[in-house]
Amino acid sequence: MKKFLVILLAIFLISCTTQPDPPETDDQIETPTPTQQATATSTPTPFPCPAATPEPLWVEPVQSPTNLLTQTIVIKAGNSERVEVDTGFDSYSMSGNFDSFNNPAEVEITLMAGQTHQLTVSSRVKEVMQGDCSYGGYTLSTTFDRNGDPLEIIQEGE
Repeated sequence: MKKFLVILLAIFLISCTTQPDPPETDDQIETPTPTQQATATSTPTPFPCPAATPEPLWVEPVQSPTNLLTQTIVIKAGNSERVEVDTGFDSYSMSGNFDSFNNPAEVEITLMAGQTHQLTVSSRVKEVMQGDCSYGGYTLSTTFDRNGDPLEIIQEGE
């Protein structure tokens, strides 16, 4: 009985590994039907850039009222390359490499005697490239100090 099972197993294995005989005539050969294949595009799908963290613009409180004819405006502007202070009478600007913690901009302005100065402070945020993503390249502006009070200086005269 063992011999019979071994022979039967051998026949089974041989039949599984042999290829079927090729057809004898051309009319028995099936011609495959062509199918459309998807082709890969040559341009990659753009990866969306991560959202940027907004840069801060904080202006320290101003001294008002005052009898001084000058005042230094301290501007803490994140990743800034240029700041500007408009007093309503004059405009002052400063270029540099400013930030909101270690290197604030300090702009000295001249005050007109007996006048109220409504300040507008602007900061130009540097444009930076990270891979294909562009960040910055915009201007922030405020008329309020870091406490939310208006940037207004009343010069009371000499």
